Amino acid sequence: MKNSFTIERIALFASLFFFAFGIGLMVDGKKLYANQLKMSQRVNYKSTLNPYL
Repeated sequence: MKNSFTIERIALFASLFFFAFGIGLMVDGKKLYANQLKMSQRVNYKSTLNPYL
């Protein structure tokens, strides 16, 4: 019983950590996406037609 309880507790802490980490990533991603959008609006659209450049 004690062993499964520790595993559950570790899983709970891990999920909470990844949840907070994911929210932080989303916030950072929105900032990065906004910056990328501003950059791409300044660039001429002939270079953005090919996504693999």
